[in-house]
Amino acid sequence: MSRSVHHVVEAQAAATPKSVAVVQGGERVRYAELDALANRYAQHLRAAGVGPESVVGVLLSREPSLVAWLLAVWKAGAAYVPLDPELPAERLGYMLSTAGAELVVSESKLVGRLDGIYSGRHVLADRDEREIESRSAEPVPGRDDQHQLAYIIFTSGSTGRPKGVQISHRALLNLLFSMRRLLDAGTDDVWLAATSLSFDISGLELYLPLVTGGRVVLADDDEVGDSTELLSLLDRFPVTHVQATPSGWKLLLDAGFADRPVVALVGGEALPPALAGDLCGRVKRLVNVYGPTETAIWSTSWDVPGDVEVVPIGRPIANTRTYVLDRDLQPVALGVVGELYIAGDGVARGYVNRPELTAEKFLPEPFGKTAGTRMYRTGDLVRYGPDGNLEFLGRADHQVKIRGHRIELPEIEERLLAHPNVRNGVVVAREDAGGEKWLAGYVVPVDGREVAGGWVRGGGPGRVPVPHRRRTRREAGRPVGRRPAGRGRSGGAVRPGLRAGPGRAAGRGGRCVPAVAGAARHGRRDARRGGWQPLPQHQLLPNP
Repeated sequence: MSRSVHHVVEAQAAATPKSVAVVQGGERVRYAELDALANRYAQHLRAAGVGPESVVGVLLSREPSLVAWLLAVWKAGAAYVPLDPELPAERLGYMLSTAGAELVVSESKLVGRLDGIYSGRHVLADRDEREIESRSAEPVPGRDDQHQLAYIIFTSGSTGRPKGVQISHRALLNLLFSMRRLLDAGTDDVWLAATSLSFDISGLELYLPLVTGGRVVLADDDEVGDSTELLSLLDRFPVTHVQATPSGWKLLLDAGFADRPVVALVGGEALPPALAGDLCGRVKRLVNVYGPTETAIWSTSWDVPGDVEVVPIGRPIANTRTYVLDRDLQPVALGVVGELYIAGDGVARGYVNRPELTAEKFLPEPFGKTAGTRMYRTGDLVRYGPDGNLEFLGRADHQVKIRGHRIELPEIEERLLAHPNVRNGVVVAREDAGGEKWLAGYVVPVDGREVAGGWVRGGGPGRVPVPHRRRTRREAGRPVGRRPAGRGRSGGAVRPGLRAGPGRAAGRGGRCVPAVAGAARHGRRDARRGGWQPLPQHQLLPNP
């Protein structure tokens, strides 16, 4: 590989200039139009002082111009940091500061989210429209360096500090070219792009079609949260490829997803065998994919043949090496559980401004043929099955995944403990009968003091965001009852000083009040049955 991602897209635009690249509603953007628009945006960014290795925050609505802005950041020589307007202001500010963002591309209706947290330069796409139209549509001169930074994605941190993962063009291109071969991607492919830009798997939906001459069906801000609307998109624009987490696929099934000739990718969390069997009977092809953000989206894959008792995560994609090692970093035998390490072209640079954590997680590759290569320590426990495929078994720490997003439970606990009336607290992951995970928090008040539900609902100072979804129109008004039950994440006692009880937990110093995530979903009857009055709905549970 000798090109950056945007250079591959430029070559595709030159080869198929009149083909449709991006579609949304009645708007269709052809490849030549997309490339010219991205060039004008890049010229505008350069005029604003953006250059090689600059970092640009992107806070925009989901419109076709968003794709052009992302390409423009690369054409200007910079890397982007995706910003979700629904994230807490403190977190947005932390991300921009940590990444060293020199400029933010936004629009008038969203830029207010940065008030008080970012004092740097802005480019407002709507305000600068006339000036941008006067810019040249010629490419910005620049070097073609595949090792240049492409983007920084922030993931959950174990101490309340999200980690900014630095991904290069080489790593992203390796993923795209590997998936192109794996999926036999081409000009007839139509991809549904319905994943938030702040979730790294969105990169596959956006860029694989563009480097192969395919088409992106870009779901807008309202459609991404409505499974019924997404199904409508599948039918209106004959979509051929759909990617979602297992939770996302469950929502599509609940909304009426029936037999469709699509290639379905599922990843981001463990795929239950029952769901795999159900999907296999409805789609043209089902591929289970696995990979942490630190190794550029996906690192392994496995084609699901049908009804299975175990769903492996498969084998590594091209230019990727996987190792199952013990505590001494020695390979384990077939069938023995060990920790998964990943090496190859997809490995990230590291964590931005976190050298110690980078050194801890990105280790020298002792088995590599090339000097200086590194491997990423995933924290995932796996084993090799009899057929040589990797089987995911769980985590070696307290990290959980909800709807494909990594959640560090201690990060949320830290926020609970910040309340002056909380003596102790714990957050645990629960799972309902359908296999969907959710979070419940339990707190021990100081001397019986009240922990105000309003404070919890707001998440306290610098609340920790948890992935959420909106209910579909079919779900609106439907009561959803869940009752906290089961074991703590360590399999027994939830935390020193706290001991579980029927429907409640007790601890030293007073009653342990369940700060149940999304307790408003339970309804009064569920609360009475459990023997406690839960606090109102708050950010621990993905909101409807």
